[in-house]
Amino acid sequence: IYAWGYNKWGQLGLGHNEYVHTPQKIESFGRVQSLIAADYRSMALTQTQEVYIWGDNFHGFLGLACNNPIVNRPRRMS
Repeated sequence: IYAWGYNKWGQLGLGHNEYVHTPQKIESFGRVQSLIAADYRSMALTQTQEVYIWGDNFHGFLGLACNNPIVNRPRRMS
């Protein structure tokens, strides 16, 4: 999966929150079956039925057990 563009909330999943002008490969987390890319957060479902999520986590929007308001790398949901 490649991502580029606006990235204020880490929604590109590249490990930072800087604007990206050219496609950059997101770290591998298995074969992706479905992908959702919204304004401020993104999600991926792998073929092994694992869900990864990243981006804006303000007020815990991502449902992850972390207090960081920005999750800029894909994290597996448990």
